[in-house]
Amino acid sequence: MKFIYVVIGALIALFPGASFVLIAVEVVMVYQIAKSYDALNVSDLVWFCTKMVVVSSFLKFLAFWLHGIPVIGQIANSLVAGGFIYFVYDIADSHYLSIARK
Repeated sequence: MKFIYVVIGALIALFPGASFVLIAVEVVMVYQIAKSYDALNVSDLVWFCTKMVVVSSFLKFLAFWLHGIPVIGQIANSLVAGGFIYFVYDIADSHYLSIARK
């Protein structure tokens, strides 16, 4: 499931202005991870997603500038988006595994 989100995020990031859609993809990803571990707690989900959105928003600002560089900027933005989603998936997976209901 991780690589599906990474590929989707990388493809979305190729399009200028569409990188803010990635925030919704990331939130859905974290929700599904929490749900898969039966560790869905609304306050924890909001806390986790708030931190993720703050960092992600900074990266979206960076993406805005990267798209100003033809082709290379779009590829760099796509790689950054895919890497961030990969990183967030690992952190969310580890976090919700540790608080999973047994």
